[in-house]
Amino acid sequence: MAEKRPLVRTIAAFTCLEAARDRLFLILLAVLVAGLGLAQFVGAIAITERSALQGGLLGAGLRLFVVSIVCLFVIASNVREEQGRFTQLLFSLPLPRYRYYFGKLLGYGLVAAMASLLAGMLLLLHAPWPVVLLWTISLLCETILMATVALACLFTFRNILPALSAVAAFYLLARSIDALQLIAHGPLRDPGDPAQRVMAAVIDGLAWLLPSLARFTPSGWLIHAEAGWSDLSFVLGQTLVYSLLMVGVGLFDLYRRPL
Repeated sequence: MAEKRPLVRTIAAFTCLEAARDRLFLILLAVLVAGLGLAQFVGAIAITERSALQGGLLGAGLRLFVVSIVCLFVIASNVREEQGRFTQLLFSLPLPRYRYYFGKLLGYGLVAAMASLLAGMLLLLHAPWPVVLLWTISLLCETILMATVALACLFTFRNILPALSAVAAFYLLARSIDALQLIAHGPLRDPGDPAQRVMAAVIDGLAWLLPSLARFTPSGWLIHAEAGWSDLSFVLGQTLVYSLLMVGVGLFDLYRRPL
């Protein structure tokens, strides 16, 4: 056990070092400054609810950027290791592959935590700190969940373009599945149309399988300054369930990969 922990921590430390060398945090800081400038511009032209509008707009943009850049880093760093034959060299050693996997996950979790913390600190300018705290925790959960999805997709497809496409499709569909359900069961739906019934059943099935990311990190928390720990319990529960599922998928594909 004493040998397992240092290896996992070492891989996590090198993952964080790789993020720093890739200028990921400098890019994030530049985007934060640009977002702050855009929020100030929106506040200058807003007539009412200036601070709420600034916080909501800034929060929506930061959420999308943080999730996107962490997923891109997950895929790009692993593809670079694959091309440099580092993964094959590591797997040729008498070490369990799950240690490598959990080390990478720990490193990506630390990167996601630092990115979420920076985004939350900026939002303190436009929202009360209790709401920003819950929003930041929710953003961290969303980013960690998508990082596990990105890692699983990369080990499954073993190519950057299919992995990126799968991650983008998963995120967009999980973000919009609640709205699609409302449309499928809305008042304009024709109950006698077989095609609409089939489509509604397909959407309901997808909603049962996918996480409800529309309830993760909502901008409404920042706009209305209303959020409680009960709202966060759903986020934490779904993050745990789907992250464990994605970890299982990723480990399965990692262990069936030949040297």
